[in-house]
Amino acid sequence: MRHRRFVAFITLTFLGIATSPNYANATNEQSRLQQLRDSINELRQEIGSDKEQHSQLQKEMRRLEREIVKANRRLRDIEAQITQQRQTQQQLQTEALNLNQKLEQQKQTLAKQLRASFSPNEQQALKLLLNQSSPAEAGRTLAYYSYFSRAQQQTIADTRENIAALQETDEKLQQSRDKLETLKRQQQEERSKLSARQKEQKALLSKLDSRIQGNEQNLTS
Repeated sequence: MRHRRFVAFITLTFLGIATSPNYANATNEQSRLQQLRDSINELRQEIGSDKEQHSQLQKEMRRLEREIVKANRRLRDIEAQITQQRQTQQQLQTEALNLNQKLEQQKQTLAKQLRASFSPNEQQALKLLLNQSSPAEAGRTLAYYSYFSRAQQQTIADTRENIAALQETDEKLQQSRDKLETLKRQQQEERSKLSARQKEQKALLSKLDSRIQGNEQNLTS
């Protein structure tokens, strides 16, 4: 609107000067010329202000582009960590499953051993062994059974400890992964805000470009 008023003002001014019989008196002519110069100066100031704003917006655009690049890099790093932790968790779960299967086998073996130790046949064999063997040999046989039982029980206890340790590690990894997932969502939101801001800046830059171009054409027309 200001541009059209400015062009109309210039046109009417020159038409007025051209059609006046004596080009009006000197005072009126000087007043019109002063108004024309004021309008030109005002337009130049507007162009200068727009260009300064344009320059600031370009700087802001470059800053936003750098921030978006950083945000994308952070997202890639977080996603890589999540993928790595997911793989580690899968390995831990597989190992824990194998240990659980091993534990069940060990428990079954120990149960069979205990049942065999108290079976009638085992008791009869032990009596024959004590009666026919030397005391030293019998002692070694009993010690063997006792050692085997303790070793089996210790193996079961160790296996249970390993399973508990794996489960604890898996829980810690899950907690860390949950934190990473939260951080990932925050980074995605931040990137979305930056992208929206960048879109707004681009639209404003486009409007400024058009306005500056129009004002400069008015000055040279």
